[in-house]
Amino acid sequence: MLIDTEKRMITVAGDEPWFKRRPFLAAGSVIVFLVFVFSLLSYSWQDPDPIASKPALLIQEEHEEQAQAEIDKSMEKDCWKDSQRRYKPGQTPGRPIQYVHIPKAGGTTIQESLIAWATKVGYSKYLHNGDHDGVWSCPRTIERGILMGHRGFGFCDRMQKRYGNNALYMVALREPVSRFRSLFDYFMDNAYPQFVEYHKMWKGKDLSDLVVEAQETLKLKLPPSDPRMHGPIRFLELSRHQVNFMCGWDCVSLKSNLTMDVRLERALDNLRRTDVVAIMEKLDDMIVQMRYHTYLVPSDVTRFPLENTHKGKKSVLTPEASKIIAEWSKHDIALYEMAKARHQELTQHATQCLESGEVKD
Repeated sequence: MLIDTEKRMITVAGDEPWFKRRPFLAAGSVIVFLVFVFSLLSYSWQDPDPIASKPALLIQEEHEEQAQAEIDKSMEKDCWKDSQRRYKPGQTPGRPIQYVHIPKAGGTTIQESLIAWATKVGYSKYLHNGDHDGVWSCPRTIERGILMGHRGFGFCDRMQKRYGNNALYMVALREPVSRFRSLFDYFMDNAYPQFVEYHKMWKGKDLSDLVVEAQETLKLKLPPSDPRMHGPIRFLELSRHQVNFMCGWDCVSLKSNLTMDVRLERALDNLRRTDVVAIMEKLDDMIVQMRYHTYLVPSDVTRFPLENTHKGKKSVLTPEASKIIAEWSKHDIALYEMAKARHQELTQHATQCLESGEVKD
């Protein structure tokens, strides 16, 4: 009771509270306090990284612009380096060229064009197929010229040792399942002496039936010497042509003991070293790449001729047979997927450099 009385006495007898005597000052103090509190709250919500607060789309656009700028800068540097190259194939001395001719991947069309173009400019040509299991027919020297034929990457031992990475390599690959079908039809439509064994095994038979039958035989895990394995083994070889050719001159031989995984690794490495890479489905892009790297392509040529397209019977593959061939061709498929990416990358680069004027065709 005493405390309450004292409080009342202080209130009555003392001065009035300061905020009643100075209302404007009190109001200002409240406003300042609220601003201070709001500032603290705003700071706690703010992302300390100003970039993170930007709209995601804007950030993506800025990154894309920066990446494109770096690509353009790199391209200008590469184009400039190529423009400073004193010699390109097609003029003396140039670099020797090897065109790796993989069967049924547009190779005859490419090879015949190269022969015609090289003849016009007096560029030497060396064409040789096969003999991977026999004598290695190989020129002693090709200071300026084109090496062609069904030969593995590097052409032969002596050429690989002499020129190695100094040669200019070109290749075209094809989707493996369609290439397998086309190769089978080519064998059946032509009576060349080297196709006699294929005719004995497969002539007059349906390709899909043969493929399914071969797969069933392979499941038996018979020794390679068993006569029933002759046809299935040949099918496996045909389904792996592209890896074997890009693996190297020593992989094409039937006597090679390298596993397919090792061959694929070598083939992928060699594909990265290859200057001109095309896929048959977009073969004309190869001309742009050739024009960028050589002086062989005539100025009025933009497309390959179509005289060598297959005109005979075309086998029809069932879904089951296609799936089996894809399984046999899994290493070729892996190589082909990389070739598609290289095709796009190299064609785009060649086009940009030629259009920039840094490199004259």
